[in-house]
Amino acid sequence: MELTTPTGAALLANLARVVTLFPAMTPLRTGYGAGAGDHGSSCRILRVVEGEIDDLTEERIVLLETNLDDVDGETIGYTRERLFSAGAVDVFITSAQGKKNRPVNVLSVITTREDYLPLVRLLMDETGTLGVRIREEPRLVADRVNEKIRVLVRNQPFTVRIKISRSLGKVIAVKPEYEDLKQIARELGIPLRHVAREVYQQLPFEYMR
Repeated sequence: MELTTPTGAALLANLARVVTLFPAMTPLRTGYGAGAGDHGSSCRILRVVEGEIDDLTEERIVLLETNLDDVDGETIGYTRERLFSAGAVDVFITSAQGKKNRPVNVLSVITTREDYLPLVRLLMDETGTLGVRIREEPRLVADRVNEKIRVLVRNQPFTVRIKISRSLGKVIAVKPEYEDLKQIARELGIPLRHVAREVYQQLPFEYMR
C-alpha cells in the first residue's frame, strides 16, 4: 500500500537527484500533508522540510575495531602497513585497559562499505583476532581539491602536491603532500622540517586567506 501521498511520490521522482534519509542541512520550516485513504493503523504522510545545505559533504564510512592484548608491536605495525596498502582510508592505534587490567591496543580502521570485508579478513589473518566490531557512520567533510605548485627548496626547483580544504567559501586548511616533502628531504639530505618550512613559506597567498 502507499506509505506517502501521490503528490509526495511525484515530487520525489521528478525533483530529487540523490535520495538520502535526511541531508546535512539547517532546517528552516516544515510542512505536513496527509492522504485521505483509510489504511487502518497506517497513514499516508508527506513531510516537506525547507532548509539551507552547507557546503560540507556528507558521506558514509565504516569503522572497524578490534582489541589486541597478545600481539607484539612489530605485528601491529606490519598489519597497519598492509591495511593501508589494501585501501584503508585511515588506521590508528589507541592504548587502553582490557580484561583483568591487562594493557591492550585498540586497532581502528576507517574504510568504505565496498572495501570493509576484505579488510576484516586481513585483520583476522594478520593479528589472529577472533572478532572485529563493525559500525557504519555518517561524517561531514570539507570540500577538498588537490593542486600542484612549483617551489624552490635550497634554490632547487620541485613540484609539490597540496591539498586545499574549504568551507563556506573560505580556505580552512592547506597541507602539502607528505610523500613529496619526504622525497625532497631525502634528495637534498636535509631535515624534513626544513623542507616543510620552506614550502609553507611559498604557498600562494589566496590559499592562506
